[in-house]
Parts: sequence; C-alpha cells; structure tokens
Amino acid sequence: MLMDLQTQKLNLIEEVLHIENSALLSQLSHFVELLKHQLPEDDLPVMPFRSAEEIKARYEQSLRELESGATYSQEEVVAMTQKWRNRESA
Repeated sequence: MLMDLQTQKLNLIEEVLHIENSALLSQLSHFVELLKHQLPEDDLPVMPFRSAEEIKARYEQSLRELESGATYSQEEVVAMTQKWRNRESA
C-alpha cells in the first residue's frame, strides 16, 4: 500500500511537471490550498522541497536511482528499521 501511495505521488508530480498552461497551474494551486485548509494539519505531509525545480530534480534523481537498481525491497527496509530501532533502544 505504501508503494502505491508513492507511485501515485510520483505520477501526480509528473503530470504537474508537464502542464504548460499557467491558468491551469493557478487553478491547481488554488485547489491544493483549499484542500490543505480542509485537512487537519497533522494529516499534511512534510514537503522538504522549496521549488518546482527542486521537486523535478529529486524526481529525476529518484528515476536514476530506480534505473540503476539503487532500491531496497520491503523486507530489506523492515530489517534496516529493526536494526535502527535496536540501536536506539540500546
């Protein structure tokens, strides 16, 4: 399910990056602002990027990492998480 969410986010970012119509982008931005006011603040994701250029650069970096095989399986991530938790509790 987490991977599906990440895939949806990347697909949405890709769609936005291909929009060339400034009026459409303005409407989309307005819609996002409306949604943010409807959701409790705790539900909003942290967005560490500051600009569209940074988002695009991170997206492209992610694609290069994916193509080069610099990924982890779910099992590997779970094992790493357990290892980190064990280190923190020690």
